[in-house]
Amino acid sequence: MRLFKCWNSDITVNHDIMVMFAEDEEDAKNQIAEARSKDECFRDWLLYDTCLDEVVNDLQGNCDVFEHLADGNIDGFAKAVYRAIDLKNWSIEEYFVGNGEVFACYESFLDDENSCQVVSVPDNVFYYKDYIYGVLAERLAEEEHFRNFISDAAVNMTFAEQFWHDEKGYVFEEYELDIRGDIYRKFNWDISKANDYIENCFVKNVKEFFQDEPQYTEIFLEHVKNYDPNVEPDFSEEFYIYCAKKLIEEGKYTSYQIEQVTVI
Repeated sequence: MRLFKCWNSDITVNHDIMVMFAEDEEDAKNQIAEARSKDECFRDWLLYDTCLDEVVNDLQGNCDVFEHLADGNIDGFAKAVYRAIDLKNWSIEEYFVGNGEVFACYESFLDDENSCQVVSVPDNVFYYKDYIYGVLAERLAEEEHFRNFISDAAVNMTFAEQFWHDEKGYVFEEYELDIRGDIYRKFNWDISKANDYIENCFVKNVKEFFQDEPQYTEIFLEHVKNYDPNVEPDFSEEFYIYCAKKLIEEGKYTSYQIEQVTVI
């Protein structure tokens, strides 16, 4: 069996991207039509929201699909209509993987075919999820927008934002980005003490994040302290991979729904 990744031109939900084993591309198309023709939205459109004239027009001469209706075969009719009308919106790409189990990893937010990653796990790997997270982290760490997210030292909308918090949450007001009012009150409106407090919170949280690789703590703190957007950060590949894997595991940058791909 061969491995295929198939995706709809309009991707909004998981089943708009399908990863499957199939004998060939035609078999992959059959599996797409088989699965998607049972979709509730498609069935509602076909059986209740449209008229036969519209369907006939879209079929462009493939009217033999109505033979299924004559036989009372609604499933066969829906599948044939999906193949004739909707299947043209799908792209199909073959993947070549080694021995082992194959997993489809869907991001929490889907916007294109790359929102689903295919990962092959070798047979000798016992903790498959940790292995998958490692592979996903290596891929994510190579992406420029992720590296920019990590290196940007701004207090919001960046990697650094998660460290500016205490037991009550984000230490800044959400819109003004001034220190939270209750923190000022806690220190009798002493700005110096309030600043010391939130900076200590920041350092504490950075240390906790890098507790498995403590050498990265000072590297990151030094980067934030001397941040210059025009200077390339001195982060190693391993640093980016560590951050990517940790964020994936915690679901803070992106999260994945992992599904094993099996032969039907």
